[in-house]
Amino acid sequence: MKTLKTSPCRKWLAIVLIATMLFAFTSCDSGSQLTGEQKDASADTEKTNEEVYALLDFDDKQEFEFAEKGLLAAPKALEILDDSGKLI
Repeated sequence: MKTLKTSPCRKWLAIVLIATMLFAFTSCDSGSQLTGEQKDASADTEKTNEEVYALLDFDDKQEFEFAEKGLLAAPKALEILDDSGKLI
């Protein structure tokens, strides 16, 4: 019977992946419920968002122009038709 040799790199990668999965599963709070309710941002999140917002210049429209450059105009109303021309 022939045995397969695994490289140290593969063993290391497997160990890291297993450790990451274990960490992810153990860090989940089993008592929490996922709902669609929106929550207020924490004080830290609000502070960070304000700091990032202060760095951005929303009055400069040049980046918007760069983003739209070369894009095709979108139709005002998108209608998808089947093979017979009937609106889906």
